[in-house]
Amino acid sequence: MNALIRLLSLYLCEFVRAQPKFSRNGLEQLQVDCAYMRQKLWAHAGDEHMLNMSIEDVVTAAVNQCAQPKLLDPSVVRVICEEN
Repeated sequence: MNALIRLLSLYLCEFVRAQPKFSRNGLEQLQVDCAYMRQKLWAHAGDEHMLNMSIEDVVTAAVNQCAQPKLLDPSVVRVICEEN
């Protein structure tokens, strides 16, 4: 399962890097999506550090593709993820 999670996160990271640019709203949505993925996948990942680094790579790639990057406060992301 760990290898599958790693491959999917690498694919997502490459997909994000291939995008011409992200809007600020798109970046915020991706930030929330990645936090939700982390929340749901940590129990299945054999290596939690690898999971965290892979997801951070996705967010970093989106920040680099955004003209006006501004991430949501982590407390806001947590509340959004807890509502779902």
